[in-house]
Amino acid sequence: MSTENNKKSHAQRERGETLLTNPATRGPFKENRVNLSKAAPGLYQSIVNLDRLASELAASAGIAEGLTHLLRLRASQLNQCAYCVRLHTRDALASGESSDRISVCSHGGKRATSMTKSVPPLRLLKL
Repeated sequence: MSTENNKKSHAQRERGETLLTNPATRGPFKENRVNLSKAAPGLYQSIVNLDRLASELAASAGIAEGLTHLLRLRASQLNQCAYCVRLHTRDALASGESSDRISVCSHGGKRATSMTKSVPPLRLLKL
């Protein structure tokens, strides 16, 4: 089921069917969002192709699908893209990732006190 949901979400993104095209799901900030597939279709298709290639390489390397979603989620957090964070959080959940691992992903590697040395974010995932 998770792979089927993931394929569906990727297929929807390839066709430009994102949450941004549905006015009912945009929320109060709809006027500030850009539908990249419509605004810059060439760039959007390049991103889709890069994502597909990364997925294929990760699968051939034996990297779990859930971990690839966590990596995408972390990149989206660093890019501060709320749409992508929501998208990749949903994909991670659909692939079986726990809410605990998803929560730790957003932690950013910072410990409770600023006096201690920071830990890289992926080490917190206990791979």
